[in-house]
Amino acid sequence: MRRHLFNRAKDCHSCPYVDKAVIKAKLEEQYPTDKWEHSYISESGGYVVTERQRINEGKQNSRERGIFTKEQSMCKVLAEHGHHVSHLSRTNREEGGSYDILLDGISADLKSFHGTGSLIKQVKHAYEKQGAKTVIVRLETDEVELFEKLLEARRKLKGRILYYRESEKILRELL
Repeated sequence: MRRHLFNRAKDCHSCPYVDKAVIKAKLEEQYPTDKWEHSYISESGGYVVTERQRINEGKQNSRERGIFTKEQSMCKVLAEHGHHVSHLSRTNREEGGSYDILLDGISADLKSFHGTGSLIKQVKHAYEKQGAKTVIVRLETDEVELFEKLLEARRKLKGRILYYRESEKILRELL
């Protein structure tokens, strides 16, 4: 703890440095650094931990690097909103699951859309084939049609949908 708090002004009742050091200590206990990278800790108390095996998977080729970068940026937005995100490798999931993350301990898949083409199909696939209980959607444009398609998916499908627009990064839930 001392190395995290050295050279800091004291504010014992509300110290973000102590809060962050406590979170780091808990993460090191729950997610050992030999298997997990502590990718991001936000001021809100949210965090992203990434399996080292997933990091290696993301380095395989340019396509995988792009996917990994997208997933990490989406995880960071979730952490900024106070969520605890475990970014999983392909092998560390429940049997039959191919979801991307655990969001506060619940299976979730990350989806990003620029157009409306396959939005409903992809969200449905996340629930039915990938084993996700929650789908997090990043809307890459502010087009009304894209949001309307997301609302249509909400009406047709059962499951939790969280979304944000890339332009504002404010996480919302479709109810």
